Amino acid sequence: MAETRDITQANGFLLRGGVAVAFGLLVVIAPESLLRLGPPVIGLVLVFLSMMTAVIALATEPTDRERRGTFLLFILSLLAGMAVLVSTSVQDPTFFIGFAVWLFFTGIAECVLALADDLRDLQGIIAVNGILSIAFGLILLVMDIRATGPLLLTLGLFVFIHGIFSMLSGIMVRLGSGVPFD
Repeated sequence: MAETRDITQANGFLLRGGVAVAFGLLVVIAPESLLRLGPPVIGLVLVFLSMMTAVIALATEPTDRERRGTFLLFILSLLAGMAVLVSTSVQDPTFFIGFAVWLFFTGIAECVLALADDLRDLQGIIAVNGILSIAFGLILLVMDIRATGPLLLTLGLFVFIHGIFSMLSGIMVRLGSGVPFD
């Protein structure tokens, strides 16, 4: 049973990370395509990432503090995705503030989550990801929302880095549980 939970959790991290890395690369390499697609696509990606976070939470032991913290991350991601979905453009303050606030609070939640004893093997990865989330959130809050290019570059870089850390977490869970990559 524990092995099945580890596999599910690791796969959730890997899938969430893979989607985030691909989306981050798309934003950095071809930001004009994201401008054409608009906030609904970004919102859908955030909603998908939040669903993967829910899968990760459900794969943890019900008694672990990790589960509560991960569910909090799920709720924050889902709310941010929904806020972005209702935005009219990337320069819409709802999009901008919603995304920055999500980054900031997600970073705080990840830093608190990194203190959980249940996550001994992942504490460093989660803490660094949390600190980066807070930093990117603060950067977005001081940016000019009319500067679409730098905004999208910042967004793409963060999602890419977040994806890498998520994939590292998945690999660590897999290796820590002794589950091979078949």
